[in-house]
Amino acid sequence: MATRKGQTLALPAASRKPDPVPRYFLAGDWAQRLDRVVASGASSEGRDFANANASRVKQHLSLEKSLRVVFNLGGYALLNYLRSGDYQNIYEEPVIGGLRRTPSQTRIDADALVDLQPARNYYFCALASGGSGIRFYGEYCVVIRPDAAKEAVEKILDRNSYDLLVEPLKGYLATLRARRRSPNLVDGLMSRLVDGTAQDMLTTKVLQYTPNQPRLLTAGTVANAVLSDEDYCEAYYRGKIGLDVVEEVREHPADVSKESEILQRLQGGESVRCDELVWATRRRLIRRKLALRGVPRSVPAESGRSGRWS
Repeated sequence: MATRKGQTLALPAASRKPDPVPRYFLAGDWAQRLDRVVASGASSEGRDFANANASRVKQHLSLEKSLRVVFNLGGYALLNYLRSGDYQNIYEEPVIGGLRRTPSQTRIDADALVDLQPARNYYFCALASGGSGIRFYGEYCVVIRPDAAKEAVEKILDRNSYDLLVEPLKGYLATLRARRRSPNLVDGLMSRLVDGTAQDMLTTKVLQYTPNQPRLLTAGTVANAVLSDEDYCEAYYRGKIGLDVVEEVREHPADVSKESEILQRLQGGESVRCDELVWATRRRLIRRKLALRGVPRSVPAESGRSGRWS
């Protein structure tokens, strides 16, 4: 504001200093954010399609249809899980590859920002609507039963929590602290499975991946937008994840094909590296353990090809 002869005058819009924390992170709930994304299209047809897609995507991303809470494990870790029934997080200092692992300071800092108290009681998962999860963390995707997920997943962040430790989110949080305001940026990015806010959050994310496009989305496009590489929505499961709440274990088609190729070479008398043989043998052991434990396994299509919304 500026003053002139005792009067208070508003500065022209162009001269106002913009808020360093964007409105998206501070204003409104997920339903309001979704409405703004739908209305932000540059063309009328883009807005029409965004509105149609929003309705269809929200319906598709229900626990009764495609949405699942998942986590990924490597073959060695999964075999131990199937043998013991005890899946451990990093705060339980599991022994992996002969070495005892402990949480890094980065992990501790991120968990403090998302207010996990105590972090030892939580297990990190992700939301998915198809595919085989976050392969960066392991080749096997463990899928939790929807009823168990609704009971134990108390909150979901709209992104990987490590994003909070780097720019620009790191700077936004610092700005809020400097203003002596509660860093509600993080709270505002949370959703829940039980009240529909997770569907609003995910639909917003899907539309951000496909802005202003005059096309109806397919199940595969939606699945890839919900979880792509290490870009996923982080779900926090409170309490131990027993084998009794596992709906199925998913394998990636590429791993199944690779195992088959290794065994074909072995049977044909061709050379096979030791690590390849160990890997393929472990996969066979895992299949046996899954059968003994009564845990189904599946090999989903890489990008949901089951027909739109089926």
